[in-house]
Amino acid sequence: MSLGYCPECNAEISSRATRCPKCGYAGESSILSRFFIVAAFCLGAYGIVNWLMLL
Repeated sequence: MSLGYCPECNAEISSRATRCPKCGYAGESSILSRFFIVAAFCLGAYGIVNWLMLL
């Protein structure tokens, strides 16, 4: 487990934390951002034709 800093309040937080305990900042945990991460992986790993077949 490593420590990092909250981008909102600069409090020291665990890298495994889902929210900052001081200010509550949740970071990039939205479903839309996760979709874009998965889409980028699929485009890079399988190409656009195979990615479209997954839809």
